[in-house]
Amino acid sequence: MHYSESSGIQNRPGHTKAVYPIIYIPAPDDGAESPDEMSISPNDIIITGSGDKTAKSWSFLYGTCLQTFKGHKDTVASMVTDSTGRTLYTGSADRTIRSWNIQRGECLKVMEGHEGPVISLTVVNRLLYSGSQDGTARCWVREFGDCTRVYRGAKHSIVSVKLHNGILFTASGDTCARAYDPKTAALKKTFQGHMTGVLCMTFVGNKMYTGGSDSTLRVWDIKDVQ
Repeated sequence: MHYSESSGIQNRPGHTKAVYPIIYIPAPDDGAESPDEMSISPNDIIITGSGDKTAKSWSFLYGTCLQTFKGHKDTVASMVTDSTGRTLYTGSADRTIRSWNIQRGECLKVMEGHEGPVISLTVVNRLLYSGSQDGTARCWVREFGDCTRVYRGAKHSIVSVKLHNGILFTASGDTCARAYDPKTAALKKTFQGHMTGVLCMTFVGNKMYTGGSDSTLRVWDIKDVQ
């Protein structure tokens, strides 16, 4: 894989297998006023994860590879950063999550516990939530890498995990979305309706929108989930 523009102006050596997740990290706001809200900073970066077991950071402007994050023993399947854009979290088919210093490319912690590939990640304040093909979601304390809760009930992969209005929601390949108490891991509600796996979800106010491999979008009222 190469980071390249369609014109071929930029072409840099990179990944050797398929690229799966990709995230964009804007440079921290330096406080300077800009007339162009979409202006690109030389410090903006792109991070990619790959089947070659690595993640890489790239200069968004110049296309140069800045760091290679090595350590996973299988595909890097999911990624997320903290709110500052300084720490990267990668979920892998090797069943682990790793945290990294983005600037130095240094692995900070390895989080173990899942029994299948880690395919979804989300950061909420000091916590990290993960979803896996083992059918569970987990909550981790980012600072220490400790798993504090396991969310069970799904019969297939957890493809998305999100916190909304103080409730943890998961989307699963078993055709259901679920709502959990994030502190106790108690299952509060199961949303059934899709004919096949739920692939994605998003929220607007008291509505949850789910998309499935059955080619449908469903809208759910979640105001009674407390």
